[in-house]
Amino acid sequence: MTAFSSRVSSSRCPDYQSSHLTRAVENCLTALEPLPFSRGARVLLKPNCLSATHGPDLPVNTRGEVIEAVGQYLQNHYQASLVIADSGGMGSYGKTKRAYALMGLERAASRLKAELINLEEIGLIEIVNPQGKICSRFKATALLDQIDVIINLPKLKTHILTGLTGAVKNFLGLLPGSLKRDIHVIAPNGPLMAQALVDIWGGIKAKVPRILNLMDGVVALEGAGPTRGQARAVGRLMASTDPVALDVAASTIMGFNPAKIPSIVLGAEAGLGTADPSGIELLGDAGWPELPVPGFKHPFTRTREWAEAIIPAWLIGKAFDWLYEAKPRVRPENCRECGLCVQACPAQALSLSEGGLHLKQKLCIECYCCLEHCPSQGLWVPRGLREKILGD
Repeated sequence: MTAFSSRVSSSRCPDYQSSHLTRAVENCLTALEPLPFSRGARVLLKPNCLSATHGPDLPVNTRGEVIEAVGQYLQNHYQASLVIADSGGMGSYGKTKRAYALMGLERAASRLKAELINLEEIGLIEIVNPQGKICSRFKATALLDQIDVIINLPKLKTHILTGLTGAVKNFLGLLPGSLKRDIHVIAPNGPLMAQALVDIWGGIKAKVPRILNLMDGVVALEGAGPTRGQARAVGRLMASTDPVALDVAASTIMGFNPAKIPSIVLGAEAGLGTADPSGIELLGDAGWPELPVPGFKHPFTRTREWAEAIIPAWLIGKAFDWLYEAKPRVRPENCRECGLCVQACPAQALSLSEGGLHLKQKLCIECYCCLEHCPSQGLWVPRGLREKILGD
């Protein structure tokens, strides 16, 4: 008899109708019982809220219906106190709030009586991972100090840099605002990013040990993910307490060789989970041979691979940083020096002195709380290359 190291549960779910999702979530989570938390726990539902421009027609974000179905299960079975929270990708202006609106998270939070938090609007804590090879020390949301359990809710989709966006990668959203971009700067290629993601997962796992992962694969994204691919019906939810094993199942669905996905290999090496399918017990309505979706399109990354072969990684990182940087700038002529922006800044990047308002660029996480509280347009953000080059 095979001794399995990890379990992944799987359930068919043809669409996002409430009855179908309720049944699929029940199948997935019941198969994994007992779950790693107690009754009345304060639970963070952490979806993938990457895009503030793509609605449900393109499967970039975790669907709000999935979040609601998981929350209902946790309340019915564990009387959990729920928090829904994430931060949008790359710290673009107002991105998280717009993503929440597109995903219908206010409606889901209201139905669940859950607290909905924009991670860009609260403070930060320092996370330490002594085993981390790239990110042994990093900043993450202070919400981690206030929860007992994390339910990680990634979306099944490809990624042009890392192959797939899965359970391991989804924790990057716990680094609000431009902190995510900072990781891309120090890890500008696929293997380095995979190591950074594993380091971040390990650090957060040490902070909040009780974690469950459930992946929205009802409609997946194939091709040039994580935002520019095409929708592909897969009709499946999957869950596991092991993020590496869940990503093995996800990569199998998409036709990848799990042994070629760096985040899977490095995650197993770091002791975060099982990468060998023979050590993973697949529960539910499908075995390993039934998982692959024929003709699933992979991201085309050859151009980037060529570039990385001839351009130093540090230069790619600098270019990435400059292209995506969108930190506020001060308009001295408009600033009333009222201090409201200083009070609103969760990263303590702003200060007032006799010389006026000052921004510490290295501390800014691009959450734009300062702009929201400024009554006089004393701050502004470049909205493209033209404004970045020419100024206001």
